[in-house]
Amino acid sequence: MKTCVFEHKDMFPLYPVSIGNRHLQEKVVRPDGLVFDQIFAVRVGEGVFEADGKAYELEKGDMFFAPKGVPHSYYGNDSFTTAFLGFNGDYVEKLYSYFGVDGSGVYKGKDSRAFLALIDGFYGEFGSTTDSAMLCAKTYEIAAVFFRTALQTERSDIYKVKEYLEANYFLPVTLSDILEFYPYSKSKLCRDFYAAFGKTVFEKLTEIRLEHSRIMLYDPSVKLSAVAQSCGFNDVSYFCRTYKRFYGKSPRCGA
Repeated sequence: MKTCVFEHKDMFPLYPVSIGNRHLQEKVVRPDGLVFDQIFAVRVGEGVFEADGKAYELEKGDMFFAPKGVPHSYYGNDSFTTAFLGFNGDYVEKLYSYFGVDGSGVYKGKDSRAFLALIDGFYGEFGSTTDSAMLCAKTYEIAAVFFRTALQTERSDIYKVKEYLEANYFLPVTLSDILEFYPYSKSKLCRDFYAAFGKTVFEKLTEIRLEHSRIMLYDPSVKLSAVAQSCGFNDVSYFCRTYKRFYGKSPRCGA
């Protein structure tokens, strides 16, 4: 398990605390819970998660969540292996409100591959970089993917488009990219997306990019060029103009 401690945690709305990638899980009993929140997925084996007076069986691919301050325990067979991320910050409650998170839970029958892939990529960087803003932005991304996956019901095709934008905001997304998996015409894509979200595809993509940039900008040492590039903006001047138009202030007037 890796841990990370920020000297100025208060400046970040969401920040990582601990991470495990392919952790052969020992029995864990926490009668007082933790002082931060943890999200998990089972990589291998079978186990049990206990919280709120209930016991849930776990198997490969299952996802589970232990909120801050909630007594819980988890354990499993000899091969029980998990991936997990612990996090904290002022943005946690907003995140839970947005996704409708209500207490601890086990989520079965979900496709945890996106969450596991993000943990794979994050694990090597965690604790080995001085780029705190990047770590915080990645924490937000991983938590959002976890709860979106865990709590989603059957998705319509147009919601899959929104999820694609959220997962690929840092890439030069085109309508042609979306039409590779969206089974209708370009005109239907644009019409249905606006009807569902009140924005065009690219207006929504810009909103997602700006939200990620806002989180990165909590670190005053991060360069605007790095923020712009990490969030899918190839031109710094355009990024600054777009940020000011969206938030009513320039990027360096505070996130």
